[in-house]
Amino acid sequence: MSAAVPVNIRRADADAPLPAEYSTTPHGTIYGSTPGGTRVIYDRSTLLALSNSDLSKTPPAKMMFVAGVTKTNGDNTSLHPSAANYRKVAELKRQEEEKKKTYNPFAVLGDGDDVFDMDD
Repeated sequence: MSAAVPVNIRRADADAPLPAEYSTTPHGTIYGSTPGGTRVIYDRSTLLALSNSDLSKTPPAKMMFVAGVTKTNGDNTSLHPSAANYRKVAELKRQEEEKKKTYNPFAVLGDGDDVFDMDD
């Protein structure tokens, strides 16, 4: 019998993010799957070439105008929320999280009420 070959085993924490090279071969081929289970194989050079195409820009440069879909009410604004709107939403979410963190269920009892009455 031959001797066992030592294998380098790395364990990650349960909440650790996946590495950037996950599901990638040394030559750059990327393997993935769709939610339906279809296997998809991406070639690295093809993905890099497509990243510079007009369709990969947001919004696409040569996209046709469709009233109410690509632009609303003839405005020249895109469908993507502006940075100011995003900041407002992020600030509201942060405030809600702060409220959740600072909630004290014993505050409704008041100062005069004891949680546990002790007999002396």
